[in-house]
Amino acid sequence: MTVERASREYRPRGIVRSTVETGCVAGAVTWDGPVDDASVRALRSRGVNAVRVVLNDACWIYTPGPTYHEYRTAYLDEAAAYITRLTRAGITPIVSVRPSDILGPRGLWGSAAQRFGEDSAVVFDVTHYGFPAAGTVDPAAAWTCWQDGGPACFDNGLPNFRVQEQIRLLRLHGSFNLVLAAGLDGGNDLSRWLEFRPADPDGRNVAAAWRVDNRSACATPACWRSTLLPVAAEVPLVATEVTADASAPGFVPRTVAWLSAHDIGHLRR
Repeated sequence: MTVERASREYRPRGIVRSTVETGCVAGAVTWDGPVDDASVRALRSRGVNAVRVVLNDACWIYTPGPTYHEYRTAYLDEAAAYITRLTRAGITPIVSVRPSDILGPRGLWGSAAQRFGEDSAVVFDVTHYGFPAAGTVDPAAAWTCWQDGGPACFDNGLPNFRVQEQIRLLRLHGSFNLVLAAGLDGGNDLSRWLEFRPADPDGRNVAAAWRVDNRSACATPACWRSTLLPVAAEVPLVATEVTADASAPGFVPRTVAWLSAHDIGHLRR
């Protein structure tokens, strides 16, 4: 995977950095840790070359009055400032969103394309968290809603997400950045990603993303071999979140070691 004009081998090794979910709705934006220049230099010194920046769409979608408009503007400005610090340090920002509803991401990606679209070093992760685990609904219906949406999604209790539309919106707003898209089950299920692979109006600048924790359905090397490796053989693949709870302290290092052995980039929380 590359985000530069001259093609080169690039494998993300990084972390996940989030804004506090509701901090900006009623006040100034807050982060889950330092985001100043010193913290960015510290990341670079540790060999970090990618940071997934998880934003909250409510911080600029809901603006019922002037005060909220100020919060919205300040939030996007702060996010942009951090993303600029990362790119100047040679760290790839992977901009992601935890949506509050179905309209949030659509507004977010329009704003993000306008704000960051001229910087090809910025990557957009358009994954939606709300799709169910495999087996809870008809898989074909779930993947169709993931790709193209439609009225049947509501009838099946599925998000009317339309990853294809998210990509189209980015391109219409002038962004030609690399786009990542994970699959079902919070991004853990890639079993039919290649079958429902999103098209890109700008060519084929879309890659696969994957998320895993110790409680995920696909959390074993056997599952990774059967689902991840076929995808990685066809398109660039990035594990955009590898995490675990306190009950499985060895899960993240074991998973990262497996991904590294198979040349798959990863970001850990």
